Amino acid sequence: MSLLPKSGVPKTLRRRKKIEAHPPVAYVLGLLAVGAATVVLPASYLAICGGVLWLLRAHLVGNLHWAMGPDAGFSTGLAYVLGVLILVELSLFLLRPFITGRRRPKADMSITPGEEPRLHAFILQICTALGSPAPMRIQVSMDVNASARLAPGWTNFWTGGLELVLGLPLVRGLELGQFAGVLAHELGHFRQGAAMRMVYGIRSVNHWFSRAASREDNWERDLAARNQRLDPFLFCLGWSARICAWIVSQILKTHVRAGQAVSSVLLRQMEHEADSAAIRLVGGETFANMVLEAKVIEAAWGLANRSLGMALREGRLADDLPALVAAHTRVFIPEVRLKMERSLLAEKTALFDTHPSLADRVRRARRISVRGVFRAGGPSHTLFSDFAALSRRVTTSFYRRDLGEDFNPSRMMSTSDLVTGQSEVQVGEAAVTGYFLGLLTNLRPMWLTAADLECGPDGPIEPVSRKASMEPADSGKLQARLKAARAHIEADHSRAAEKYRAFGVADARMLDAVQALALMRANFWIEPGDFQLRKGGALQAAQAFKEAEAEQRHISAGLAAFEDAMRMRMASALRLLSDSHVRECLLDAGACAQEVTRLLPVLAALGGVQSRLESLRRSFHGMGILLENLEGNESSPEMEAQLKTHALAIRLELEALGAGFNGLEYPFGSKPGSSGLADYAMDALPAEHDYGAHYAAAEEAMGRCYALYFRILGRLALAAGRVEGVLGLGPLEVDY
Repeated sequence: MSLLPKSGVPKTLRRRKKIEAHPPVAYVLGLLAVGAATVVLPASYLAICGGVLWLLRAHLVGNLHWAMGPDAGFSTGLAYVLGVLILVELSLFLLRPFITGRRRPKADMSITPGEEPRLHAFILQICTALGSPAPMRIQVSMDVNASARLAPGWTNFWTGGLELVLGLPLVRGLELGQFAGVLAHELGHFRQGAAMRMVYGIRSVNHWFSRAASREDNWERDLAARNQRLDPFLFCLGWSARICAWIVSQILKTHVRAGQAVSSVLLRQMEHEADSAAIRLVGGETFANMVLEAKVIEAAWGLANRSLGMALREGRLADDLPALVAAHTRVFIPEVRLKMERSLLAEKTALFDTHPSLADRVRRARRISVRGVFRAGGPSHTLFSDFAALSRRVTTSFYRRDLGEDFNPSRMMSTSDLVTGQSEVQVGEAAVTGYFLGLLTNLRPMWLTAADLECGPDGPIEPVSRKASMEPADSGKLQARLKAARAHIEADHSRAAEKYRAFGVADARMLDAVQALALMRANFWIEPGDFQLRKGGALQAAQAFKEAEAEQRHISAGLAAFEDAMRMRMASALRLLSDSHVRECLLDAGACAQEVTRLLPVLAALGGVQSRLESLRRSFHGMGILLENLEGNESSPEMEAQLKTHALAIRLELEALGAGFNGLEYPFGSKPGSSGLADYAMDALPAEHDYGAHYAAAEEAMGRCYALYFRILGRLALAAGRVEGVLGLGPLEVDY
């Protein structure tokens, strides 16, 4: 059965008769519990507010003699004032959620049957197949999701008016069968009329409590920042306000958790029923693949946001965000997808989760041996008359909402032009993640030199770029070395992963110590716990720095053999580009070999300045914490001295980077000699006393160097992975 209409004209279709069935007892009890919670939770919070206000009044009136009576003294008067202060702050924080700012509406756009007749006809036929009511409105958004919800307004709440929201990045990335599964799931919710009303009520209550719990005004952040100043009055005032805010936040979060607890079983049951509707339509395997692909698209959306941020700083914006997301899905090579799937299938549903875990949904779908009745292929966006134009309109609306007055339509440019180069950086990151099992980061980069490739099993060999094929004996030995390296990595992966995590923890402690030292030397009063210190004082911070550094050296020694195996694996695979069998299977093996030869000197130069990049990173973090606390302390001589010290350190490291890159070309320029590597890595040095410019220059230089590192290592990882594939060696078998 094909649900695709032969023409774009919607037809009048007869509805299936609803099958009367008695709902399960647990389902009915869940509805009653959710209905009760919708009323009890707000009443409970109002009772707490009223109780605190009553205590404030009782204290003001009943304990006035502490401050003004004949027995009043300094201690009783201070206790009276502190009691008033704490109760007033607590009351303000409790009442603040009722004074909420108006939320900016989402940039959803309605599409009518006249604009998209084929899509509406497709959805109407799925409604008919499922026996569910049709949506009164279809909207599109920029979310990586689809949702079914009650249309706004109390009239729709009572009459059951529903609307369907489709996320365009999801539409752009899914095949037609997978998209039909998404629609069937959401339209399956349309049959849950009473439950959707109850869920609407409890979610409205929970969202109100969640927004109130996470709210933080500017004056709170200002007080928190001032806590680091040597001012006892501001310190006490700020801490009392923070304690009261924390108490109120816990009260609000408790109400949120209570609402989730009473509704979790009902919500999970609703999701399972909607999943069943989708599985009956498209089949269990298609539904499971849709869930996994949606996760990939969600990850691609995160990468797209990163590239968008880079482009925005340069004054450019992609004119088609769904296309940008689709371009970034290419980043997820098979090894990365395998890792994501394993991670996803390891998820578990917690007791009070409102949705079943994706792992449970995938396993349940695969257990149901149903092929489904839907038969159609191709991309899902072909249901739209002009998907690209619609995507550009919704993208513009999205920018207007998110950027507000900062949005300038003239900055928009073709998405295809924007992703060139930037996506290659992220492809490199993904390739490195897959090839090195997600272990390599900029904290512990792997440097490969030409010498690593020129040393074969029995000594020096010809450069990898030579056209002549290697001897069969050398090829066999290199393949054996490659397999040995892979076996070592598989056997030692779990232990190495723990050490990499420990290295990251030690690095975080070291950077916290750097920031604590910068603040204390600038005469700030800090809380030791905020910087992972056991107690205050510059000596303690310096000791913490040394301990973290010593721990990193110890971990590095324990990782040496594992990292040698990873280096041996890549070097052996790249050297096999000269193997005759590899060259027969990979038509561009010669070009890959030439690229390897061209990129290795640049990678070696980056490795040569690694110590400078580490030192620059520490100075960058120290300068950052100082600039965060500069306001109000501009005239402090200690602050000025610390800013000068960190600016000088950044300047020296930037000059050393430039010297380390002298004589090398940027390897991805449009033509040879178009740009030097030093010019790419950093712009002109900032003015001596412009501390903000020093901070920005350090951030830019580190970002460019590590982006180039991932791009180069990514190209090498892609080539090495292709060689291993030709040799019949699949992804490494490790437990993530």
